[in-house]
Amino acid sequence: MLEINKAKAKRTTILLLVIFLFLILLSILIIFLKPIRESKLNTTIQYVLNQKEESRYELGNFINNKLPVSTSSYFFELTDTKNRNQENFVVITRITGINGSMAIVFIGNENSIELAGIAGITESQTNPLEFGITDTMIEHWKKVLSEAYVRGVKE
Repeated sequence: MLEINKAKAKRTTILLLVIFLFLILLSILIIFLKPIRESKLNTTIQYVLNQKEESRYELGNFINNKLPVSTSSYFFELTDTKNRNQENFVVITRITGINGSMAIVFIGNENSIELAGIAGITESQTNPLEFGITDTMIEHWKKVLSEAYVRGVKE
């Protein structure tokens, strides 16, 4: 009986050690991949902004949002070279449309928010409806993201 308990204890210890090592490896990967993810996000957002109007917008730093919407939405500071006095932001968020999930970029400030484009689509001036994103969905996300910016960032 004592030997059976020792064998179980040994197996349990090995299993816990393997799980612990896996979690450490996963944590290390997340830490090292974070700059790569942020770089890809910056490149994607800047591409959409350049399609909207070349050289008008300068992407700034990541904005930490404290609300649950920030798990699927990434807010960044934005400088509008035509209106430097106004504090703007850009957000990329995942919207599930009729044709599946797509990354959408919005530009906004405290007063308004507008659709900038769809990430990964190379044609400029694309109609979101062609990709299953309706006007109702866009209006809903404008409201959600605007409130998330004001409540999660400004407060």
